[in-house]
Amino acid sequence: MTNRLHPVTISLTTPKRLSNRSLASFMKRLITIALLIAIVAVGAREALFWYEHVHEANARVGANFTVLASSVNGKLTKVHVKQGQQVSSGQLLATMDDREAQLSLQSLQAELARQKARQTETTAERAQFLAQLSDRIATARAESEALDLTYLTLKERLAIARKNVERNSTLESRSIVARQRVDDANDRLLEMTERISQMQSEMTRARMSVVELRGQRRREAVFASRLQTIEREMDKTRVELQIAQQRLVDMQIRSPIDGVLNKVHVNPGTYVEDGDPLLLLHDPADLWIEAHVAESNIRLIAVGQPVQVELDAYPFEHFSGTVTAIGAVTVGQISADSDNGGAERIPVEIALTPINKPVWPGMRAAVNITVRDISTALEP
Repeated sequence: MTNRLHPVTISLTTPKRLSNRSLASFMKRLITIALLIAIVAVGAREALFWYEHVHEANARVGANFTVLASSVNGKLTKVHVKQGQQVSSGQLLATMDDREAQLSLQSLQAELARQKARQTETTAERAQFLAQLSDRIATARAESEALDLTYLTLKERLAIARKNVERNSTLESRSIVARQRVDDANDRLLEMTERISQMQSEMTRARMSVVELRGQRRREAVFASRLQTIEREMDKTRVELQIAQQRLVDMQIRSPIDGVLNKVHVNPGTYVEDGDPLLLLHDPADLWIEAHVAESNIRLIAVGQPVQVELDAYPFEHFSGTVTAIGAVTVGQISADSDNGGAERIPVEIALTPINKPVWPGMRAAVNITVRDISTALEP
């Protein structure tokens, strides 16, 4: 009984062991197939992603830096802000020693006041001269006109005297009047003739006096020349005064933008020359991403393409942007480095959509520029 049952026991256990092995083999195959499918899917997805995008891992945050340089020579006395501090447009950032400039300004103001006084004095002298000359000319003209009237009267009296001589001579020839009367009439005629001659001389002198006084108006040109000289001196002083005032303004270093103070190049007490850099600023609201795209991919880039941005400072976060500009020269030409060890690269500017996180110029970033969209192309 025992011998018959023993083979049956063996036949019943053997299929069970084979089934377990087959199941394990099936599971391994299934897992392998699943892994292969996953790998293929991931590879296809990555291939599609690389087909749709141009990736650049070595991009950086760019900014417009403002270098504030000294426009005058002088000693820097105080810096009113610290590095990293937010500043506003027009805010006083630094001050230079302006004592010498103040003295120069005061000296020029005093010189301008003196020139104005000279101008006022010369103008008054000119007005007084013209007034006196006008009075003298009017007096001389009145005197000349009075002499003219007197001359006319004398001429009438001379005519009467001549007629009187003729009449007395006629009467004397008829023995009606004595010879003495004729002589008296001749004396009167001679006296009137002499007076008229004197009057003519006086009239000539009066007319010459009027002409001479009128000629003195030429002296007004002397005053005009003096006034023109003073005015030119005043113009020169005004220009120098404006320069001195601007020098004082330039000694007050103010921020031209709303931004952040990045660097202070010189310390208070340092003497700086015209053109020496003092401060470095940038506007944190005016930032972008600059990516250097290989020349083999630049044909795919166009303004307006969407960009996915990854900042090293914020791992596992993605930000959006847009291509705004494509450079017209390679990076090697810009940096005067012809030996770049590989393909040339062209700078591409990307506008970064505002994010509620601090971003600093120079931060590293990676960008994925969407150059093709398969999903859109497959839409009916």
